[in-house]
Amino acid sequence: MKTWETLSKRERYAICLAFFFIVSFFIVRLLIYPILDKRSRAASIIQTKKKILSEMTLLQSEHQTLQVKIQSAEKILSERSKTFTLFSFVEGVASGIGIKDRISYLKPSGSIKAEGPYRLASIELKLESISTESLVSFLYQVETSTALTRVRRLSISKTGEPKGLIDAVFQIETLET
Repeated sequence: MKTWETLSKRERYAICLAFFFIVSFFIVRLLIYPILDKRSRAASIIQTKKKILSEMTLLQSEHQTLQVKIQSAEKILSERSKTFTLFSFVEGVASGIGIKDRISYLKPSGSIKAEGPYRLASIELKLESISTESLVSFLYQVETSTALTRVRRLSISKTGEPKGLIDAVFQIETLET
């Protein structure tokens, strides 16, 4: 085997060049790639954490909005008359519009215990032969009242005679203490 001194200049360059490529390969493979890989993983983790943070911020905002709505509803419920009933409320609205005589039936649909100190009370109501304007007025007053009432279900059908009148079946609900 030849020693370094006995090699020709060309062979020495070839060996140095091969040694340089081998060392460079190991430096790149063992030092540079792991550093770049860690950077890309860190960037990916940062993106994921930013997404999670934005979702948490959105959820926090929704939570705060819901808390304000809950406090508002609790205030309304506490200020509502202790003698409030959904029946009397619906009859009062119908009387105010002038369609109380059009009530075919008004029956309870059941009471469901809601979370906390409240229960969900609902009634079913049928109005016969009313005008569209009366229906809209009734719906508006029920939905915008300060009594926390809402129309859960509504079914509308045309009546036979006279033309332009409709029948409507509602399910109206509210929270009660």
